[in-house]
Amino acid sequence: MAAERRKLSRLPGSLFPQRGYFYSTRTPAYGLIMIVPLLLIYEAMALKIGRAGMIRVRNLGDVLLKEVILRIGIHGSFALGIFFVSILILAIFLRKKETAPLRLQYFFLMILESAFYAVFLGLLINRLMNFVMLSILSGNSTQLQVMLAFGAGVYEELLFRAFFFYVSAIALIRFIRMKKWAAWFAAAFFSSILFSWAHFLGAETFTYYSFFFRFFIGLAFCVIFLFRGLGVAAWTHAFYDLFIIVDQLLR
Repeated sequence: MAAERRKLSRLPGSLFPQRGYFYSTRTPAYGLIMIVPLLLIYEAMALKIGRAGMIRVRNLGDVLLKEVILRIGIHGSFALGIFFVSILILAIFLRKKETAPLRLQYFFLMILESAFYAVFLGLLINRLMNFVMLSILSGNSTQLQVMLAFGAGVYEELLFRAFFFYVSAIALIRFIRMKKWAAWFAAAFFSSILFSWAHFLGAETFTYYSFFFRFFIGLAFCVIFLFRGLGVAAWTHAFYDLFIIVDQLLR
């Protein structure tokens, strides 16, 4: 059983040697540590915007995850504290099971790598992006847009990639005995459908164009998550949304 768990945990990393930057930064401990700054920025901006009397808008993944915490019986400001502490405890726990060293320069390299992926995705689909994002950005302040960008990096990657994508794929491999490539493909397809559909739960009007656009973006984030881990995927997502905001402000 232990050997099987180790085998499953190494599935996405078969292309990389089990040492060095690319192996180390894919580990869960690195990923959880990397999302802490995004979480703090998002929550600090949400608190500031709320106190300023602006319309209270939260990221969907944020709402769903904190609803789970509320169901457990943790209310109010304690919910954020419990969530934050849980991330740190989990990172420390996973760290004890990993042999990859924690190197400060790796965290800076992960941010640069994420920025590269975000710019690449933004430039690659620049024309498509303009059409889709105009309806999203209209009516929201720049400060609110930036807040939601950081929130998307944390909560949407935890919900749609770490849970609906990664956990679903592992479950298909372990319990249904599905072939590895088929399980990763099915999980990516399923999670990207949910990721795209979730964006229409608010005020945005559903269009097939926007739906399929976000579906393919979701697939791209799945690929990044699979081969580069939670940390790089989260920062890529945040940088990508910020890229969109800057691009629209400059037009």
